[in-house]
Amino acid sequence: MLYFSYSTVMRSHSDIITAAGGPARLARGLKVPSNRINQWKRLDSIPPRYWPAIAGRGLASLEELAAAAANRPRAKAKEQQHA
Repeated sequence: MLYFSYSTVMRSHSDIITAAGGPARLARGLKVPSNRINQWKRLDSIPPRYWPAIAGRGLASLEELAAAAANRPRAKAKEQQHA
């Protein structure tokens, strides 16, 4: 019998990078410099143009990446400024 575990905790972009094996491993998979991934992790922000590649590797869904972007403190602050 198979059991699936679904997390109810929303992951941040930084969490997704960590779960992918860390910046160096993700950089190799995406064929980008590891310092770029380190910057994404530090800023807790993965650029949207890389989301399909990350989703395609099964590391996160597009929906999870979008939700993490929307829940970043900077994104929330911008939203409150425009309200």
